[in-house]
Parts: sequence; C-alpha cells; structure tokens
Amino acid sequence: MNKDVSHSADRIAAWSLRILRFAAIYILACIPAILIAEASHRPQWPFHVSQLLMFPVCAGSAAIFLYRTRSIPDTPMRKFAFAAMNLSIAWMAFLVLVFFLVKYALSRMT
Repeated sequence: MNKDVSHSADRIAAWSLRILRFAAIYILACIPAILIAEASHRPQWPFHVSQLLMFPVCAGSAAIFLYRTRSIPDTPMRKFAFAAMNLSIAWMAFLVLVFFLVKYALSRMT
C-alpha cells in the first residue's frame, strides 16, 4: 500500500489511487496508440472514445483520493492527484466549449 494511505488504512483512498494511476496511464498510452493507428490507416475512434471516457474517471478518482487523504500533508501523490484532477476538468471544460461553439456555428449556418 502507498505510504500516503498506509497509516490510515483507508481502503477507499487506496482504491481511488489505483484507479487514478490506471486512468492516467491509459490516457497517456492512448496518445501513441492514436498516432500509430493514424499512420497505419486504422480506425482511431475506439481510442478517442475510451480516452474521452477515462477523463471523468481520472478526475473523480483524484477528487476522492484528495478528499480521503485531506489530513495528510502534501506528498508527491497528492500533488499528482491535484494536477490530474485539474487537467482532466480543464480538458472536459474545453470539450464542452468546443461542442457548444460548433453547435452555435451550425445553427448560424441555417
């Protein structure tokens, strides 16, 4: 178990940290997979969709981890979770903005 959550024996924090690590690694691993799929003329949509679905998982597990370990002083894993949560939320907000701008642009064309 990680030293961030070992002293409290908090299973929820430990599981949220595992999920956070998995989601972050998966999101980063999709980047070269998309580039390889593009170079080999294969469909990229499975990577895009699964990567898009991992962002809320990453943000949610980071928020749970930060909440459950709020009494622990700042550690590298808490800083990582904070950065992952903020970057995931910023990316999701950017996607929502793009969708609204595209919808607005399409409605202006008709």
